Amino acid sequence: MSNQNDDKDDDLSINVVEPDENEWKKFIDEMKYARALEYVLQNAPVRAKDPEKKKKAAQMALSTMMKIKTSEIPQAVNSIPVALRDTLMKYIYKGFENPKDYSSSALLTWHEKVLAITGLGSIMAWFQRAITLSPKKRGFHIVTNEILQQIPEINQIEIGLMNVFIQHTSASLSINENAAPDVRVDMETIFNKLVPEDNSYEHLDEGKDDMPAHAKCSLLGASLNIPISSGRLALGTWQGIYLCEHRNRARHRNIVVTINGQPKK
Repeated sequence: MSNQNDDKDDDLSINVVEPDENEWKKFIDEMKYARALEYVLQNAPVRAKDPEKKKKAAQMALSTMMKIKTSEIPQAVNSIPVALRDTLMKYIYKGFENPKDYSSSALLTWHEKVLAITGLGSIMAWFQRAITLSPKKRGFHIVTNEILQQIPEINQIEIGLMNVFIQHTSASLSINENAAPDVRVDMETIFNKLVPEDNSYEHLDEGKDDMPAHAKCSLLGASLNIPISSGRLALGTWQGIYLCEHRNRARHRNIVVTINGQPKK
């Protein structure tokens, strides 16, 4: 069983940063409040497992915000690098959890100004990566784990969406049964009947499977949108991501994965 001391040891092992209270106080004493806030955000212990470190940094950030005049908030927000505004918004939400300690009206003003200046991106994260799926024979194949192994960043998202897009016109993506392999066999049989290879197609540049592969791709589609919940794909118990390979010759398939969502706190 882990305890707080274990968390502190873990933080040391991964070199978690945190704001130095003396450095922060120096900015406060000099009345450089915007600079003090930026300093805390730059050194926010976002990767820390020790809750006390996170709590202390939040208190430093929020108490600094309370010192900045309402008329000076827009200037303060603009002075903070865009990359740090997600963290700023998280601390604002933390302040709302403690209305006795921090002025709700002041926090509402901060919230309004950050959204007005930064937009919804201040509470959302975007991530995109190009990945490759290994060559597979013609047919339907479950590739859920093969995709997830290449995008560990999904673990950082509390709630969001993952778009999976295949960059080909002779293979497609689908979601279906992940347990019984005969379902995948039957799917291949069904689509071969829907789009037979014995028709007189005009486009047969790469063989009899050429035009049928394009038609199957249009029927099944090139992309999927899947919800993310608590760092995991919100797939049903029996659902899996299918790579639908429509060509006789196996080849690597290129995929673009785009993730959009609210990061974990």
